[in-house]
Amino acid sequence: LSQQQFDLLTAVDKEAWRAELALHGELFDKLKHHLPQQLADTKAKLEQRLSA
Repeated sequence: LSQQQFDLLTAVDKEAWRAELALHGELFDKLKHHLPQQLADTKAKLEQRLSA
């Protein structure tokens, strides 16, 4: 496995993840009274990491 292949395989598409999390946000809003707080906390931490 070359360095270029490794980099391609481990790359994070931040824009794609932000779009995905936006969709999750809609679902979280609908289900917020039924979801554990830890799930919302994990989502928030992921959003913070993607903003960095």
